[in-house]
Amino acid sequence: MSKPSKLYYKTCREKAGLTQEEAVELLGIADATTLSKYENGHIPVGQDLVKRMVGAYNTPSLAWWFVVYSNPDLATYLPDPPVIKTDGDMMLRLELASDDLAVMRCVLKTILRDGVVNCEKVERLRIKAGTFRATASKLMEIAGYLDERGPS
Repeated sequence: MSKPSKLYYKTCREKAGLTQEEAVELLGIADATTLSKYENGHIPVGQDLVKRMVGAYNTPSLAWWFVVYSNPDLATYLPDPPVIKTDGDMMLRLELASDDLAVMRCVLKTILRDGVVNCEKVERLRIKAGTFRATASKLMEIAGYLDERGPS
């Protein structure tokens, strides 16, 4: 598993409705510039900070994502993401699914670019179908959460 091209700390903060200045206060970070460096991958985010982000942003799934992101060799042994419990979890799952779809679109365009589908390409397409099913599963979890979500 390779590291994703996108970090989700900023996404989770924004989905929580927090400005950088508000997050700095809640997280106990020096200033907005430092938070920006964390959010953009210029400074590694440690597990203590992620723990504070999970609480401040009400996004327990961010802890799972952090473990997957920071330990890609161990990530293959982890179970699927936890059940969606909060709106923050739902929005993170939606971001992950959306990014998966964007990558899959590019991959499929590349495979099918020349219009020739040989045996090798058929196998690659079958493998990609599994990825689509996994992404569809994320979207179905979101739909289930929305179906069951009561008023705040």
